Amino acid sequence: MDAMKRHMITIVAVGCLLGGCSHDAEQTAPTAGGTTGDTTDSTQPSGTGDGPQTGASEGGDESGAPSPEGEGAADMPIGRRIRRMTADQYMRSLEVVTGQTWSGYEEFAAAMGQPDYVELVDDDRTLSVTFQKFAFDAASATCRAAVARDLSEGSSVILRHATVDDDDPEAVRANLRHLMLRFLAVDVDTQDPILDPWAELMLAANEMDGPIEEVRAERWAAVCVGLATHSDFITY
Repeated sequence: MDAMKRHMITIVAVGCLLGGCSHDAEQTAPTAGGTTGDTTDSTQPSGTGDGPQTGASEGGDESGAPSPEGEGAADMPIGRRIRRMTADQYMRSLEVVTGQTWSGYEEFAAAMGQPDYVELVDDDRTLSVTFQKFAFDAASATCRAAVARDLSEGSSVILRHATVDDDDPEAVRANLRHLMLRFLAVDVDTQDPILDPWAELMLAANEMDGPIEEVRAERWAAVCVGLATHSDFITY
């Protein structure tokens, strides 16, 4: 019987450590006659009543781990969400990187999301097919104009480290690095693999009719358009 008493004392002590109890272990142990002390019912589990409870908590399991149901959708502040440029912001940014303006903007500004302050008073920032179509048109016109100006006036907006007849891979990659930084604010090494697809385009063999200089001019304009319509350029 002494062994049974010591066993029950050990169980109650462990229960007190886990759930907390205010009774003395000697009082809760059964007596030789099979009854408990004056203050504890032998059928009452240790740690129950008005005191702290052990076991599963609301929304979790016995281990205390978070519920697999989660806490619901995260409420991200507006300022942290990726947003598309407004039509005006896009055109101003395009003018900064190419040095050219698009003559069609006034006609298609509303289609790109500019409010007319009659029916719409807020900028439409939806990345729609319509916006992408006119963004491509604007980029095509301004990029071709920028390359043409570099060739005719000797400026260096697009062609800064390479010429249209330059087939030196190092010069081509240096110019691509310049454009990545100019358009996307990404500074990469000239040997970074991110430049590989662009370099392959620029250095590919001429399979079109016409002088290689004209073909390369079109290719540099295409690189410019690709960067000006890149998601990292039109969003922030």
